[in-house]
Amino acid sequence: KLKHQRSDDKASGNTAFTLALIGLGLLVLGLFIPYIIVGSIAASILAIALGSSAYKEDHSDRKAHSAKIIGWLTLGTIVLALLIAVIVIATFSWL
Repeated sequence: KLKHQRSDDKASGNTAFTLALIGLGLLVLGLFIPYIIVGSIAASILAIALGSSAYKEDHSDRKAHSAKIIGWLTLGTIVLALLIAVIVIATFSWL
């Protein structure tokens, strides 16, 4: 019974990790298809939220901790890409 209960506790950590990987995959795919980045943002935010709650429940859940890290890295990469795009557009000479 404890073995089954233990695997149920880590289900939210596994879900968060899966969402983090989906967010990262959508980010890479979003480099070619721009509107898919919105899905990457949503998946990353969900991964951070679920990973944080799962990590609070069980500090030994490595997948929950990894989901938080991957989610934050994905969001940071999106923000960096947007910043670079704004700088390139702002410095583009129309003459």
